[in-house]
Amino acid sequence: EKVFSYLKIGDLIHCGQVSRRIRQVWNIESLWQSVDLSDLNNGRGSTVQSDFIIFLLEKGCKYLNLMNVELTGSLKLDKPSKLKGLNLQNCVAKREVLEEILYSCEGNLQQLSLDDVYPERVFDYHCVRRAILKNSKTLQKINLEGLEWLQGASTSKLNFFSHCQELTEVKITGNADGHRNGPRNDQLDLMIDSFPPSILRIDLSWCHNLTDYHIENLVRKCNKITEISLSFTKVTNQSVISIVRYLKNSLELLDLTYCDNINLENIIEAAGSLPKLKYLHYEVHTGNGFPCNHSYAPDEKMCQPCKRSKNKCP
Repeated sequence: EKVFSYLKIGDLIHCGQVSRRIRQVWNIESLWQSVDLSDLNNGRGSTVQSDFIIFLLEKGCKYLNLMNVELTGSLKLDKPSKLKGLNLQNCVAKREVLEEILYSCEGNLQQLSLDDVYPERVFDYHCVRRAILKNSKTLQKINLEGLEWLQGASTSKLNFFSHCQELTEVKITGNADGHRNGPRNDQLDLMIDSFPPSILRIDLSWCHNLTDYHIENLVRKCNKITEISLSFTKVTNQSVISIVRYLKNSLELLDLTYCDNINLENIIEAAGSLPKLKYLHYEVHTGNGFPCNHSYAPDEKMCQPCKRSKNKCP
């Protein structure tokens, strides 16, 4: 059992076919508590029979990663699962299969990740809302990256985050292809108003409707945030001022990559005003006229803005 605990999931699955004795060990529940099926094909996606999901949940699996996995067949679960962590990002399956897995989580889920499912949209607003409310007392991390479910969401019912008082990490983003711009202005208003003060890490990248007003409301209410990512948004220097004002005593990571409306000097000045800051992500010009996310090799000279930034915040 101890030897098996070190195996990758693909090798562990094969062990069940070796012999009856090996299969007895293979069946021990402790081996199936945390399963990452996204790693079956070196992270390139893999095909898994739905029956295997039933096996995992019957073994009491608590953390299940189905990112980039294609599930084949149907699925019917007779009892709630014990899942505490579930990742369905880019998981391809029949709608009813994904909903069956999602709805099996009743009151234990701490981490939930959803994303667009291809070839067609699966998770609508009602599906997401139901899953969150069923696990509102335990949810700590929610990732709703690039979802289209917001398009059909009623603004008046987007306040379900207020029920998640243990919530510490939220990711609600648009999408790089430009077809999904993230929440509308009014949706952002209500969601930020409903965020509990317990939030420590938040990612609103690619939310093209995000404004300085939203950021000020967010950091004033959730003033213990340690990580905030605003990359590819249209926020301005005013948001930097709000972040420094309200997160001075907590912020450790600030991501302003491709925030074209924020001056580089303002970013560097903000870094000098945030004593706990450890990580700063931003764009610099490398001399060829094109901004790029530049990292310096040991033998390479830093540009002057980066050099000043490092001198101020070693």
